[in-house]
Amino acid sequence: MDKVLAGFPFDGNADGSVPCPSRSVALSLILSSLIVGALPHIPMHLGDAAAPGTGKGLLGDVASIIATGRTASRMAQGRDEAEDEKRLVGAVLQGAPMLMIDNVEQALGGDFLCTIITDGKVQVRVLGQTGQHEVDVRMLIYATGNNVKVRGDMVRRAVKCRMDANCEKPEDRKFDGDLKAYVLKQRGKLVSAALTIVRAFAVAADRQEVLDKLPPYNGFEHWSERVRGSLVWLGEADPCATRDSVRDDDPVTTSLTTLIAAWVGNLKTAKLAEGSNDGWYTTGEICAAANEADPHDRGALVRPALHDALQAIMPRGVTPDGLGRFLSRFVDRIVGDYRLRKRKHPTTREKQYLVEPTTKAEGSTTAGVGLAEGEFNFGLGEKQA
Repeated sequence: MDKVLAGFPFDGNADGSVPCPSRSVALSLILSSLIVGALPHIPMHLGDAAAPGTGKGLLGDVASIIATGRTASRMAQGRDEAEDEKRLVGAVLQGAPMLMIDNVEQALGGDFLCTIITDGKVQVRVLGQTGQHEVDVRMLIYATGNNVKVRGDMVRRAVKCRMDANCEKPEDRKFDGDLKAYVLKQRGKLVSAALTIVRAFAVAADRQEVLDKLPPYNGFEHWSERVRGSLVWLGEADPCATRDSVRDDDPVTTSLTTLIAAWVGNLKTAKLAEGSNDGWYTTGEICAAANEADPHDRGALVRPALHDALQAIMPRGVTPDGLGRFLSRFVDRIVGDYRLRKRKHPTTREKQYLVEPTTKAEGSTTAGVGLAEGEFNFGLGEKQA
């Protein structure tokens, strides 16, 4: 396998033979594509690079040629989630063992894509026919892009292979020979070597010891036991070590983290307590606080960080309803040292939100901007005396 991966600059290494997490994801792509029918769930593999021409698509074709003798089936990303779903339905009905979503520009996500990866069965509507049809899915999805990102629920369903050629024009690099032709010619030996790795780990005396040391990857236990464990047993890096970078690049998580930080810096946090209104805000009160003008600086805002955080979430316009839809997706979510809570006001029955410090954070705090006596007490929604 070292000869196959030699020219790929995994994690910025000039030699693709250097063990690193991204190389492990590349190896996982090859092993997983060979045993896709035996794995109920496989995390989506991401081929990521700093610039075009680094080798993301070539890696996908190499894995597909080893597994099937032909290059990977390709799909372009649609304009929106609905268009993606239509294209994915076609791919599922085609039954290809591996699908490459090539040149991804928008953050990947969506309910149907998540279902394909983790449920094993999907309900699809066949064009020209009535009713829904249940289809078994055994498919490895490999998505490529320059600084590719996934969003929302897809974050926990992906591992990432990062390549960086450390040059302005990676496509001008020279490879030793035609890699696709070499892989096709040596396919029998490569298949044998890959399956030998999986089989050897399956019967290894220290198999359970290796697995016990791996952090759990819930939802992908079979892949973790057969592919991930095999690679770590061989002395390769843990492919799941790339999951933190996938999570850090999630635009939804970034927006939530930024909002919580702005909330902590500009509004009030409080421990959840029965009968207490301390620290609770309606979405209307939060938007009003974000839009409050600074009386001492014409054109400026009292809480610009809060305003910017809301605008990033709702670029088409900051509204209480839009904020409510966003926050409702993360109720009880822990973000750093804080947890988001939701309730209905005991009197008005309005929906309210609270940012509660966890045991790591300090107790109830009040920001020093805009909550002085005589101004709005946003937790109660009425003027102070």
